[in-house]
Amino acid sequence: MQGECFSFLNAIASEMKTNNHELETTGKSLTELINESCEYSNEIRCICGFHVDSNNLIQCSVCKKYLHKKCIPISDDFEIDNFICPFCMYQKYDLDPLASIDNAFELFNKNIKEIQSLLKQLEPLHKKAKAMIEDSNASNTTSSQRASYDEMQKSIFSSINSINQQIKDRTNLLHQMEKVMFSPPS
Repeated sequence: MQGECFSFLNAIASEMKTNNHELETTGKSLTELINESCEYSNEIRCICGFHVDSNNLIQCSVCKKYLHKKCIPISDDFEIDNFICPFCMYQKYDLDPLASIDNAFELFNKNIKEIQSLLKQLEPLHKKAKAMIEDSNASNTTSSQRASYDEMQKSIFSSINSINQQIKDRTNLLHQMEKVMFSPPS
């Protein structure tokens, strides 16, 4: 639920920024604006506000209206057959589109901070590994020192691999958040 609210507003903001729209106060609530958007009789009812036909449309499984794919931030592997447009989501499920935006930002920022922290942990390990490789390649290094360096390098590279895997896991989590942007609430 957090993802769909965030992505809906993000898509609207992105479209407005791209087309240099200016915000103006209408005195209407977000629910009123969404309900008005749902009253269009056109087959195309997109969040961008343009009801122009194009070859790249996605159909809502609830209202059967079409939206421009470029206006909806969905991944390529998204299940299009189950797509529910933002208008129907908020109308059908009586969702408050602003209710969970703080939670979505908080979760997103938490993951970004964790990735940044992991990247900071990598820097000294890389420096240490580089120094050890240079030391072990020195001509005056004994075979026992090289063996010791090899063991320490294995330990360092194991730590680096572990941190890289954690970064990959966090990145995958962010991608999963993106995939559920327009999934209906359970």
